[in-house]
Amino acid sequence: MRKIALVSTAFAALMMGAASAADMAARYTKAPVAVAPAYGWTGFYIGVNGGYGWSQDNNNTLSGADTGAGGILSPFGVPQTFAGIGLAMKSSGALVGGTVGYNWQQGNYVFGVEADGDWANIKGSSTAIAGGGVGFLPAFQRVTVTGTKNLDGLETIRGRIGFLAAPQFLLYATGGLAVGQEKVAIQALGPTFAPPLAAFNSSTRSKGGYTVGAGAEWKFAPQWSVKAEYLYVDLGNQSSTIAYAYPGATSTATLETKHDYNIARVGLNYQFSKAVVAKY
Repeated sequence: MRKIALVSTAFAALMMGAASAADMAARYTKAPVAVAPAYGWTGFYIGVNGGYGWSQDNNNTLSGADTGAGGILSPFGVPQTFAGIGLAMKSSGALVGGTVGYNWQQGNYVFGVEADGDWANIKGSSTAIAGGGVGFLPAFQRVTVTGTKNLDGLETIRGRIGFLAAPQFLLYATGGLAVGQEKVAIQALGPTFAPPLAAFNSSTRSKGGYTVGAGAEWKFAPQWSVKAEYLYVDLGNQSSTIAYAYPGATSTATLETKHDYNIARVGLNYQFSKAVVAKY
């Protein structure tokens, strides 16, 4: 009986110790902590962008001056009848480049500054043909004038202000300085002139202007985002002039073009600073 009592006592003590250990384990074992990335926007970033630019305008003018009875633009009535004539010119093409910027996040608002430089190939041309007894030209003679304009590069420095519609989704407005590398050219051909008319001139420059626009940016990872934006760019006017000498007189023709563009592009950005990890 004594042995049975001792065994029973030992078994009871063992069970109580096991229960106590299980209770302590339950009290001191922490559940796994789930973490989710915080999509903070403050910090430096770099990126790439690319898109499409276009302009559809009638703000291009052919004008000229003659010291004799007629000249390059005489078949068009310039300058005898009209001071100038319009030359509609549609431009379009691609652009691609890089971006660098910095953002400051204040609550649901994001303020920033961004600069980018793009290679561009946005170009257009238009041809005007006239004749038919205007000035000294008989009806069978014709003058063909062709104008072209190109945007070969575009750089902008812009401010940005945006609102976070969601922690990962930014809607923003932007505006600032734009600089473009532009080229405008004019060519005139009139094979029945004496001497034959075959004149060409081009003008290339870098010109400053302004840009305004809006866009949306989405963070698909704490340090990566994609964006889509629209920019209106106005770089002012540019001109190119050709001169032609015919017996006893001289003539000029000037093409003045308006360089304003619509730019639609997308981009991919990498933010250097990591977002703080949020726990819950």
